[in-house]
Amino acid sequence: MTDHTASPDSASGQTLIERISFSHPRSGDEGRLYAEALQALADCATACTVCADACLSEPNAAEMIECVRVDLLCAAVCAATTQAVAGAPEEHSSIMRAQLEACIEACRSCAAECEQHAGHHEHCRLCVEACRRCERACAALLEVIGR
Repeated sequence: MTDHTASPDSASGQTLIERISFSHPRSGDEGRLYAEALQALADCATACTVCADACLSEPNAAEMIECVRVDLLCAAVCAATTQAVAGAPEEHSSIMRAQLEACIEACRSCAAECEQHAGHHEHCRLCVEACRRCERACAALLEVIGR
């Protein structure tokens, strides 16, 4: 079975997450920000999970334990944030705001930890990229919801 959440559909050039987000009644920039946040959250959760596994596979795995812990925590927060962003009703936007704030902090912490190893481990460098992108996407969405 193939997962098409991260790879673009050849017909539309959009990922499944983008297509489903744009099918929502939200309009314009707000809908685009939701789609970007949902894609960044999915990418970050995956990157953090893969990075944690790769850290455990390194010859110096014992030195990577803190990175693994932060990776797994960030992945869990991103997954929870995906659910909050995808399904929180407008009248409960305070829940989504709080979750986005938590996710921004988790991404900052994870990026800071992975940056310490990015010079030696490509998976950490890529995880930093995913975390920073997710942090930016969540911050941008936070700016427009629940005003």
